[in-house]
Order: sequence, then C-alpha cells, then structure tokens
Amino acid sequence: MLPLSGIATRDQLLVHGMTPAAITFAVRSGMLVRLRRAWYATPGTPFEHRVAISLGGRVGGVSAGRSYGMWTGLDTGIHVSWAPHGNVARPGRRLAYPTNRELADRVIVPHWRLHSAAAPGEPWRESPGEALRQTFRSCELPLAVAMADSARRLGLVSAADIRRLLRSLPARFAPLGPAIDGRPDSGLEAIVRLWLLQAGIPFRLHPVIRGFEVDFLIERSLIVETDGREFHSGEAFERDRARDLALGTDGYVTIRLSYRQVLQNWAECEQRILAAIARGDHRRVIA
Repeated sequence: MLPLSGIATRDQLLVHGMTPAAITFAVRSGMLVRLRRAWYATPGTPFEHRVAISLGGRVGGVSAGRSYGMWTGLDTGIHVSWAPHGNVARPGRRLAYPTNRELADRVIVPHWRLHSAAAPGEPWRESPGEALRQTFRSCELPLAVAMADSARRLGLVSAADIRRLLRSLPARFAPLGPAIDGRPDSGLEAIVRLWLLQAGIPFRLHPVIRGFEVDFLIERSLIVETDGREFHSGEAFERDRARDLALGTDGYVTIRLSYRQVLQNWAECEQRILAAIARGDHRRVIA
C-alpha cells in the first residue's frame, strides 16, 4: 500500500510488503504509474506532484505549500525543486511525461533547494520551511507573506521557524516578522495587512465594533473588509450588507475588497483606500 500522498519509492513499496514482481504487475495493470526510475504513484495522485517527480525533482515552492494546505492564491505553476548542480530533466533521461497537452497553460517553475533533506518520511516534497524559503526567493512578496502567514495559522511552522527563515533570506526581508504571525483569517487579509504595514497606515486587525467583528479598522471610522472566497453570495452576502448598513448608520465607512480585486487589481484597491483616507473617512465622528 502506498503512503497517503500516493507517491512512493521502490524501497518504500518493498518495505510495505510489495515484491518486485507485484510492482511490475501493478504498473502493467495501471494500478501504479512509474514516474521515473524507482518512483511510483497512484493514478489519482495530483498532477503537479507527478510532474515534479517525473522531471527528476521534488514538489517544491508554492506547489509544496499547496500540498500542505497553505494559502497559495491564484498561482497555478508547477513548482519543482532540484538539488543545486543536479541533472535537471535531461530529455534522454526523463519519461515522455508530462505531454504539452497535459501541461496546457501551466508553467514549470524551477527552484534550487538549500537543504538536502526532504520532509520527514516524505521524500517527494520539500519541508514547509524550505517550501517557504523557495517561495520568498522566487515569487512576489504578497504571495510569499500570505503563504507563510497561513503556514503559521495551520501550525506548520512556529514563530522561531519564521525568524530563522527571514534570517536566511536577504536583508530586505528582515522587517517582515510582524506581518507573519498567523492572525489573519485568510491570505487576502494577510496581503492587505502587509500593505497597511508597509504604507505606515495605523490600523487594528479584527476589532469588534458595535458587536460586529470586522477585518480592519483604520483609525476611528474606516473599515476595510475582504471577501475571503472567490464567490461571495447568498446568506453571507446579505449578512455582510446588513452589517455595513448598521455600521454606516453610526458613521462608519466600509470598503469591501473582493477576492479578484485583491489578487488581480491591487493598484485599484490601494487607490480606493488612499482616496477614502484623503477624504477623512478614517476620522469621522461616530454616533
């Protein structure tokens, strides 16, 4: 039997009781897929995991984060982690898998691992810490911070792990510690908080106002809310609008930022918040 990941080495299969003949039979019958020499997977294993192994690497970067359940936004790349100076997907050594048709518009994102050890007992993917290090080194900062913050929220890394991570990165990343503590409820909140911190705008995270918990309160009266799902409708939509109406009656101004706005048009979100501050919406008299 394969581990829950659906990926195993030949040695792991032998330890689990399969014989060489049984492995060969499983491949020929379609119960197992041979990804590369001595590496196998079940047909239902996630596509990006199979690709990473078939290319001679491990699941790394954002793909590894996704495998742990970290928030990864709209990223669809297949992140592959290779050993420095290793052989990377030589045409004569890799299988004909994946095909261009299977890849569609997904791109292969290469990473070079710093540490040789994979996740304990899971040689197919990088550890949470290494996955975050690779993401900070190669991806946009908001995605990296939001992914790291979700790792803290999920308990995959500790505060000490984050401090070690930031120390291992270039000096420009050192001030990011306060933006990675696991307090935001979603990646969107983490992205908005990062911008507020970098912009030097005073705010409170998750304050309770008139019995309602809001995402952000800027000074006295400007509320910023993020819709943490791509689609926000039904009862949640009606409840949020009722809250906006109640707080608006008392003098609060609410800016709602959608999933797509934050991830695809952040410049517009910045302009909306800054325009509201310029109007004084953050310093209104509250009833």
